[in-house]
Amino acid sequence: MIDGHPCDAKLVTEEDEPPRKFKIYIDTALGKRAQLICLAHELTHAKQYATGKNEPPEDWSGDYNFCPSEIESLGYEKALYEKYRETKK
Repeated sequence: MIDGHPCDAKLVTEEDEPPRKFKIYIDTALGKRAQLICLAHELTHAKQYATGKNEPPEDWSGDYNFCPSEIESLGYEKALYEKYRETKK
């Protein structure tokens, strides 16, 4: 849990528009695999913020977990982790 949020990681951006500096906080109680997956997830969000594609569409009223930016981050987290693992063989 980070800053009272029930999550494993948190991305913090600077005030720039679009932001170019980011801080990622990851729960150190997680194992290495989980930390790397969280890192990949949050790095995907950083890319989204930097390109202006992190916000839900204006007409979005659905569940956050089905927001396009979250779907993209969830999709990339394990794929990026697997790519990382391939480089370590």
